[in-house]
Amino acid sequence: MREPDTRQNHQFNTKMNLPAKHQIVKCHYTKWQSFKHLHFVHRDPICVTHCYYIPPNIACVVYGYAPLSSRLRRLASPGIFNTGSRCEIAQRVNKNIRVILRVGVRKDLQGHHIGTKLIRKTLPALKIPYVEAYTNLFGASKCLKNAGMIRHMEPPSETWFQIEQLYKELQIPNTSDHTAAELFMILERLPAASKLYYRKIALKYLSTLRCFCKNWSLSHIHNELITRRDQNPFYFLWKNPKMDLTP
Repeated sequence: MREPDTRQNHQFNTKMNLPAKHQIVKCHYTKWQSFKHLHFVHRDPICVTHCYYIPPNIACVVYGYAPLSSRLRRLASPGIFNTGSRCEIAQRVNKNIRVILRVGVRKDLQGHHIGTKLIRKTLPALKIPYVEAYTNLFGASKCLKNAGMIRHMEPPSETWFQIEQLYKELQIPNTSDHTAAELFMILERLPAASKLYYRKIALKYLSTLRCFCKNWSLSHIHNELITRRDQNPFYFLWKNPKMDLTP
């Protein structure tokens, strides 16, 4: 893979110190190609504004322009990015928010908080008031939280609260901490009466979403519930304490 031409991209030579004798280098976004195989999304990021990595190919983070509209952002910062005309909102978002598009850490170094340090060190370097991140991965959410980002959650609906209560009654672990396969293995070991009870409450919840699931198998019902759970990603927002919102 061709490295970025430093004669054309001399602005990408900035360095920052990192604990444990690592250095963070600002680079061209094509550097992500060396880390692409580590990420579950294999397509290239778009609308990239910043890219940093720890040489030699230890970790990389890619930032870009944020989506112009986000339900979770409106909940986290009410009235800031959803007032005015569409053009005014677009200008305000582009001036004040960046989003983490990709994070990759070499496999043999994962679990050593390198990704956390990389994000924590580069957030202020963006010189932007807000940085946000979206993820469905529990491990990635821990990394973002440890980097100083604040998680914001959509209030659960009353019907989903019934499902959470159902898991508690059946002594099934916290649903957000386990995969669908892990939870289904626990369900399979439940007594027949507990399975029938689970099916009754789950069908009642899914019927409110207009799912015609009366004849579904237990595994099909369970997978649908987990899909509904995972449709709401973890949302994280970081506010730069040294910068104010640009109107």
